[in-house]
Amino acid sequence: MSLDGQQVAPVAVQNSKFSKQFKLLKPAEFDKVFAGSSKVGGPGFTLFFIKNELSSARLGLSVPKRAFTRAVDRNHIKRLVRESFRQNREALPHFDVIFLARKGVLDKSSNVLSGSLQRAWQRLQDYA
Repeated sequence: MSLDGQQVAPVAVQNSKFSKQFKLLKPAEFDKVFAGSSKVGGPGFTLFFIKNELSSARLGLSVPKRAFTRAVDRNHIKRLVRESFRQNREALPHFDVIFLARKGVLDKSSNVLSGSLQRAWQRLQDYA
């Protein structure tokens, strides 16, 4: 970018990455959330969550191949959910959250899914 002929570097947004510290990676972590969790639902998805002892929320994704046979569909859903989580992570309570996609999630447009996720994140804040 240039401003009056001067080169200006883009401003990096702090904490804008979705790094490993914000992900549920191990099967034991998923099992713990599924075993002792509460649920929040939306059209085509369910969020399972449990309080964690860390300094931030973490996200796990479950988009079953049985329900979404095309990899491009699974990846699209995961991309939308990760982006929504990344944008709302700072406002979320310290929960481990698993997004479980159900078959109807692709019947909605990306904007509808984003709005539904936004409402689900708000509902999570009510549980804090």
